[in-house]
Amino acid sequence: MASAIGIDAAGDKCGSCVELFELIKELNGNNLTDQDQFGRDINVACDILIDQGKNTAVRELCSFIRSNIKIIFHYVHSIDEGLNPEKDCWLFFRCKRPTPTQAPPAMSYKGVEITQKN
Repeated sequence: MASAIGIDAAGDKCGSCVELFELIKELNGNNLTDQDQFGRDINVACDILIDQGKNTAVRELCSFIRSNIKIIFHYVHSIDEGLNPEKDCWLFFRCKRPTPTQAPPAMSYKGVEITQKN
């Protein structure tokens, strides 16, 4: 795999990465049976964002993704079984890791819900 891109402006590149992977997912529809089609979807997504005048982060991301299509396709097809933009950006570009949000479990005593006051 090619060396990872620099994440000096992490927020900018990570936001662009999520946008790029969301667009790839929309174009691909999780049709992860054909690597060539996946590559075409990546190219179309990159062309759309670059043509919209997106920043240099998109160009760097696209360059990295285009040169690593085989590895990325293998991961989303065989390991993760689908595109997950935030998770994929964390994995490939070390962006902020998505955290699951869960409410604390409700507590009760003898059928009466206990609420904690701050």
